[in-house]
Amino acid sequence: QPTFDEYIILLLALAPHVQPGLLDATVKPFLKDSQNFPEIGGTRDNENRV
Repeated sequence: QPTFDEYIILLLALAPHVQPGLLDATVKPFLKDSQNFPEIGGTRDNENRV
């Protein structure tokens, strides 16, 4: 029987296949500016893109 954490990981892995914009819509309000790109896993600071 999978644990609760394993269920969460499974749901996060399947979410983009069921509703592609769900994770972006969830994360976007927490970003300080529009230069951060959660869909490619990066943020931008003064010197470079991390």
